[in-house]
Amino acid sequence: MGLKAVFYILSNDSSPKGRYLYTCRIIEKAFNNNHKIYIHTANLEETQTFDIQLWTFGDISFVPHEIHPPSLDQDTPILIGHESPPSSQNDILINLTPEIAPFYKQFKHLIEVIPNEDSLKALARKRFQIYKKAGYSTEVFNVEIPTKR
Repeated sequence: MGLKAVFYILSNDSSPKGRYLYTCRIIEKAFNNNHKIYIHTANLEETQTFDIQLWTFGDISFVPHEIHPPSLDQDTPILIGHESPPSSQNDILINLTPEIAPFYKQFKHLIEVIPNEDSLKALARKRFQIYKKAGYSTEVFNVEIPTKR
């Protein structure tokens, strides 16, 4: 499999919570397919917030993860952090920041989940172009989040 960048545009949700929940579902699916994942956040507060979200997003879900750097010297399949990941993490990068992660080229697969907000979509278009120029095949999916009734 070559280099790939996938953008999920949440067409009917602009909330951080909706973005986090959808991202958690992507992570769970990737984990169940034996992928190693690094979730890149903007800062420590977002790292901690997303950590809590990943522990609590599903009643029966279990997605083992740690904040980077991990507290134990172990090979945790999912790391969340706002700094450069270890060089051993090179499978999937999920970028939750509005900027290009400076280390994105160490990953084979890039994932971006974009809320329905014009300024964030404009920044995502710039990242899309950068990834494409760097040799990543690109895909965009418009996702409609089901609303609870």
